[in-house]
Amino acid sequence: MGFNKELSKKIALETMGTDSGPADTQGIEIKSPGKMYWFTVKGKSFDELTPITTTQLYDPDGELETYIIQAENNSLKEKIINKADDNVTVKVIARCINWFGTEFLWLP
Repeated sequence: MGFNKELSKKIALETMGTDSGPADTQGIEIKSPGKMYWFTVKGKSFDELTPITTTQLYDPDGELETYIIQAENNSLKEKIINKADDNVTVKVIARCINWFGTEFLWLP
């Protein structure tokens, strides 16, 4: 089984909450708010954040990269996790905005 385009669209809709056309060409940066003086997380509770399963693998250049594990069913997801030697981390996608109005994603 390869990349599931329909599942990806569904997750994008659930994450963004709307299907208002093509994404902004600039995109949303993923970063840590560690050096920001003030920021807010969108949502009213932890339950509103989107959980994701990630693993770290080496890319063709030998650099360690973080990948999101996305599968249509749990048995396939378990096979992928086993292939990654159970080297997985569950994170959440937190949509944040800093005091300048710049939106970013945080994966705490």
